[in-house]
Amino acid sequence: MSNKSFFVDVFRVPYEEWSYRDKTIEEMQGSRQFSGIIKDYLIDTVTNHEEAAYYALKNSHNNQFQRHIDAMLSESSEYASLRHLMPKNDPSALVSYQNRCNEEDKVLADRAIKRHGTPLASGQILYHGGY
Repeated sequence: MSNKSFFVDVFRVPYEEWSYRDKTIEEMQGSRQFSGIIKDYLIDTVTNHEEAAYYALKNSHNNQFQRHIDAMLSESSEYASLRHLMPKNDPSALVSYQNRCNEEDKVLADRAIKRHGTPLASGQILYHGGY
């Protein structure tokens, strides 16, 4: 297990949900693009894990929110470092826990995390979405 901690912040760039509209004739005339859609007004902003949990519950239909999180993870050197510390194949105890989540699986998953995992950075929060 590594002693180094990596803090992953998927909201270092806040998520913004915008309303969009077609350009007006005046906006098209003042632009090189003669058609298109532009941002109209800001609907919501997510800047931290608490706002994210509330937003996800309120807006489960919003794929853009998930894309934002995925993009922030793929751009994060901290996340890449953590992924590099993980085993190439997921330990079977973690796969079982993810799929069934019973008490026996919980104990085995905890052991697998302790054996293969790395400590989380202070303040790091994890959410598990799904079934």
